[in-house]
Amino acid sequence: MRRRLVAVGVFVCVLVAGAVAAGSPATAAKPPAQASHVLLLSVDGLHQSDLDWYVSNHRSSALAKLVHKGVEFTHAVTPVPSDSFPGMVGQVTGGNPSSTGVYYDDTWNHALFPYGTGCVGTPGVEVTYFEQLDLNLHALDAGQGLPGLPGSILQMTGHPENLIDPTQLPLDPSKGCTVVYPHQYLKVNTIFEVAHAAGMRTRRMRSSTAPQARASMTCSHRRSIATRPRSAHRSTGRRTTR
Repeated sequence: MRRRLVAVGVFVCVLVAGAVAAGSPATAAKPPAQASHVLLLSVDGLHQSDLDWYVSNHRSSALAKLVHKGVEFTHAVTPVPSDSFPGMVGQVTGGNPSSTGVYYDDTWNHALFPYGTGCVGTPGVEVTYFEQLDLNLHALDAGQGLPGLPGSILQMTGHPENLIDPTQLPLDPSKGCTVVYPHQYLKVNTIFEVAHAAGMRTRRMRSSTAPQARASMTCSHRRSIATRPRSAHRSTGRRTTR
């Protein structure tokens, strides 16, 4: 079976508006064109065979139209270890866990401290970048206080950091013992940072507390995107149970 996307359970990445991708075009005769808009769709648990079946049986669907107008990348490989966090991070950085520092949503870090310690004592903390961070673990909107849920869920804030409980975050002794938010945990830059540096706009369609972003990127013109290292924190990548 062809593996088309870097993901576990397969994430679907569709480039629209005549996009260009570093892969094989879905239709060989279709000439590549410069992209004016890029839409990144992440579907957790959707296998490539599921996508093929759905598109073939729902040819007039929005998803089928996106697939047929886009470009398929047919030579992707799954990062190791393979999970949704490193899979999505791989798509938006081009890196593997060894370079991005993200092995799983729940890991142990030897360089950081638990919240409330004042960075005193022996460093080492469990880093839990999942639902544990929510201001309200029992609320569908993570504690934002939206009325009319679940119908109003699409009104979630574009600033997910405001819905994170800072007492659940690790502390970085090298930066004044300040908390480390999910996006600060990455060791490399992302395509969104590259777009911003080039004067382009990005827009989140759905917020997440994860280091990765589920977003659409509006680009004025195509730029080469390279992953560069940045200062970050060493992680063992050891999974912990929860």
